[in-house]
Order: sequence, then structure tokens, then C-alpha cells
Amino acid sequence: MTASTEYAQKKLDETKRRAGKAFAEHCLISNGERWWHLARRKPDGAVDSRYSTDVYCGHFGEIYVGGDIDVVVFSYFSDSRDLRARLAWIGRAKDLSYYVARKAAIGMSDREYIYKWDEDYARLQLQELKQEMETEEALTGSAREAIDQALEDIGDKHRAAICADLYTAISFDWLESLGDFGMLLSGRVVYAWAALGRLCDLLGIL
Repeated sequence: MTASTEYAQKKLDETKRRAGKAFAEHCLISNGERWWHLARRKPDGAVDSRYSTDVYCGHFGEIYVGGDIDVVVFSYFSDSRDLRARLAWIGRAKDLSYYVARKAAIGMSDREYIYKWDEDYARLQLQELKQEMETEEALTGSAREAIDQALEDIGDKHRAAICADLYTAISFDWLESLGDFGMLLSGRVVYAWAALGRLCDLLGIL
């Protein structure tokens, strides 16, 4: 496992732990045929609004998750009539970085909501790219200069500008290895997934 992969996994695991803790004591407050309202209760029995969440299954295979967390829509589950299976589709999913993120990207129609820029992750990726190109004797002078400049620019330049500079000096075949350069799964997706996981727990969905 590379340093960047290990870093990304550690960040995801930390967010999953926080999200799991946020919903661990949620109970089912109310529900209808296609919707559920989850929240914690205070010692006096009143509903605690912190992280209170609404889940709604639409008629076309989507799941809406929102409330006192950022809204996420997951799309599309093939059997739109089986609501329990639909909840499990995301709530019991294991692959967050690819599968869950992909379904959220389809539902939200904008990757900006699904991923967030992480400067430390971007630095690790560039350092690994430079080392790999050196090992393969593919690191030209202009490529080395571009990577070094990009490392300096992180924190000062927008991601798109850094990518544009890299593409002027390094072939696409090498840059393709960066994938979603500097981008990690956003907390909003992880929290929505965790809320669905808690709902599955409450409904006895395996």
C-alpha cells in the first residue's frame, strides 16, 4: 500500500468512526410508507435535533438523505419497489470510496458535493508520481520542474490550475495514475451512508 493510499484509507476510517458515533444512539421517531425520521432522544424524552435525519425513498430508485446533515441523494436502485433492499443497497454497502461515491455522484449530478480537496493527499500523490517516474527513467527535466512547482503551488493555487500546469509538461499516461488528484470522499457522503446504516439496524435489515 502506498503512502497516499494509506493516508486516504486512514482519513476515511476516521470519518466513518465519527459518523458511526453520531448516529449510534438514533432511534426511529416517525415513519411513513416511504420515509423515516431518525434522531436521538434527550433524557427527558424530547427529540434531540443534532444529526436528526430524514430518509426518503423516491419512486424512481433514488434515496434522499438529509436533515441536520448535508443532503445527499443516491441513485438509482434497479428494483424501485423493494424499499428494504434499497436501504440495504447503500446502508450495508462496504465500498464507500468507489461504489457509494459513484451512486452519490449520479444522484447529486455534481462531483463537487461528493469529493473534497485534501492538500496533504495531493502532496503525497505528487511525491509518489515523481518517484515512480524516476524509477522508470521517465522523469524529464520539464516534468521534474512541473511536479516541484505543483508541490509549491498547493495551498496557493486552485486544483484546476495545478492540474493544467501539470498537463503541459507530463503525458496523460502518467497523470492518469493520479486518478482524482487530491480529492477524497467528502464527509457528507459518509454521514449519509452512516445514517442509512443506522436505519437498517433499526429496521432489522441485514
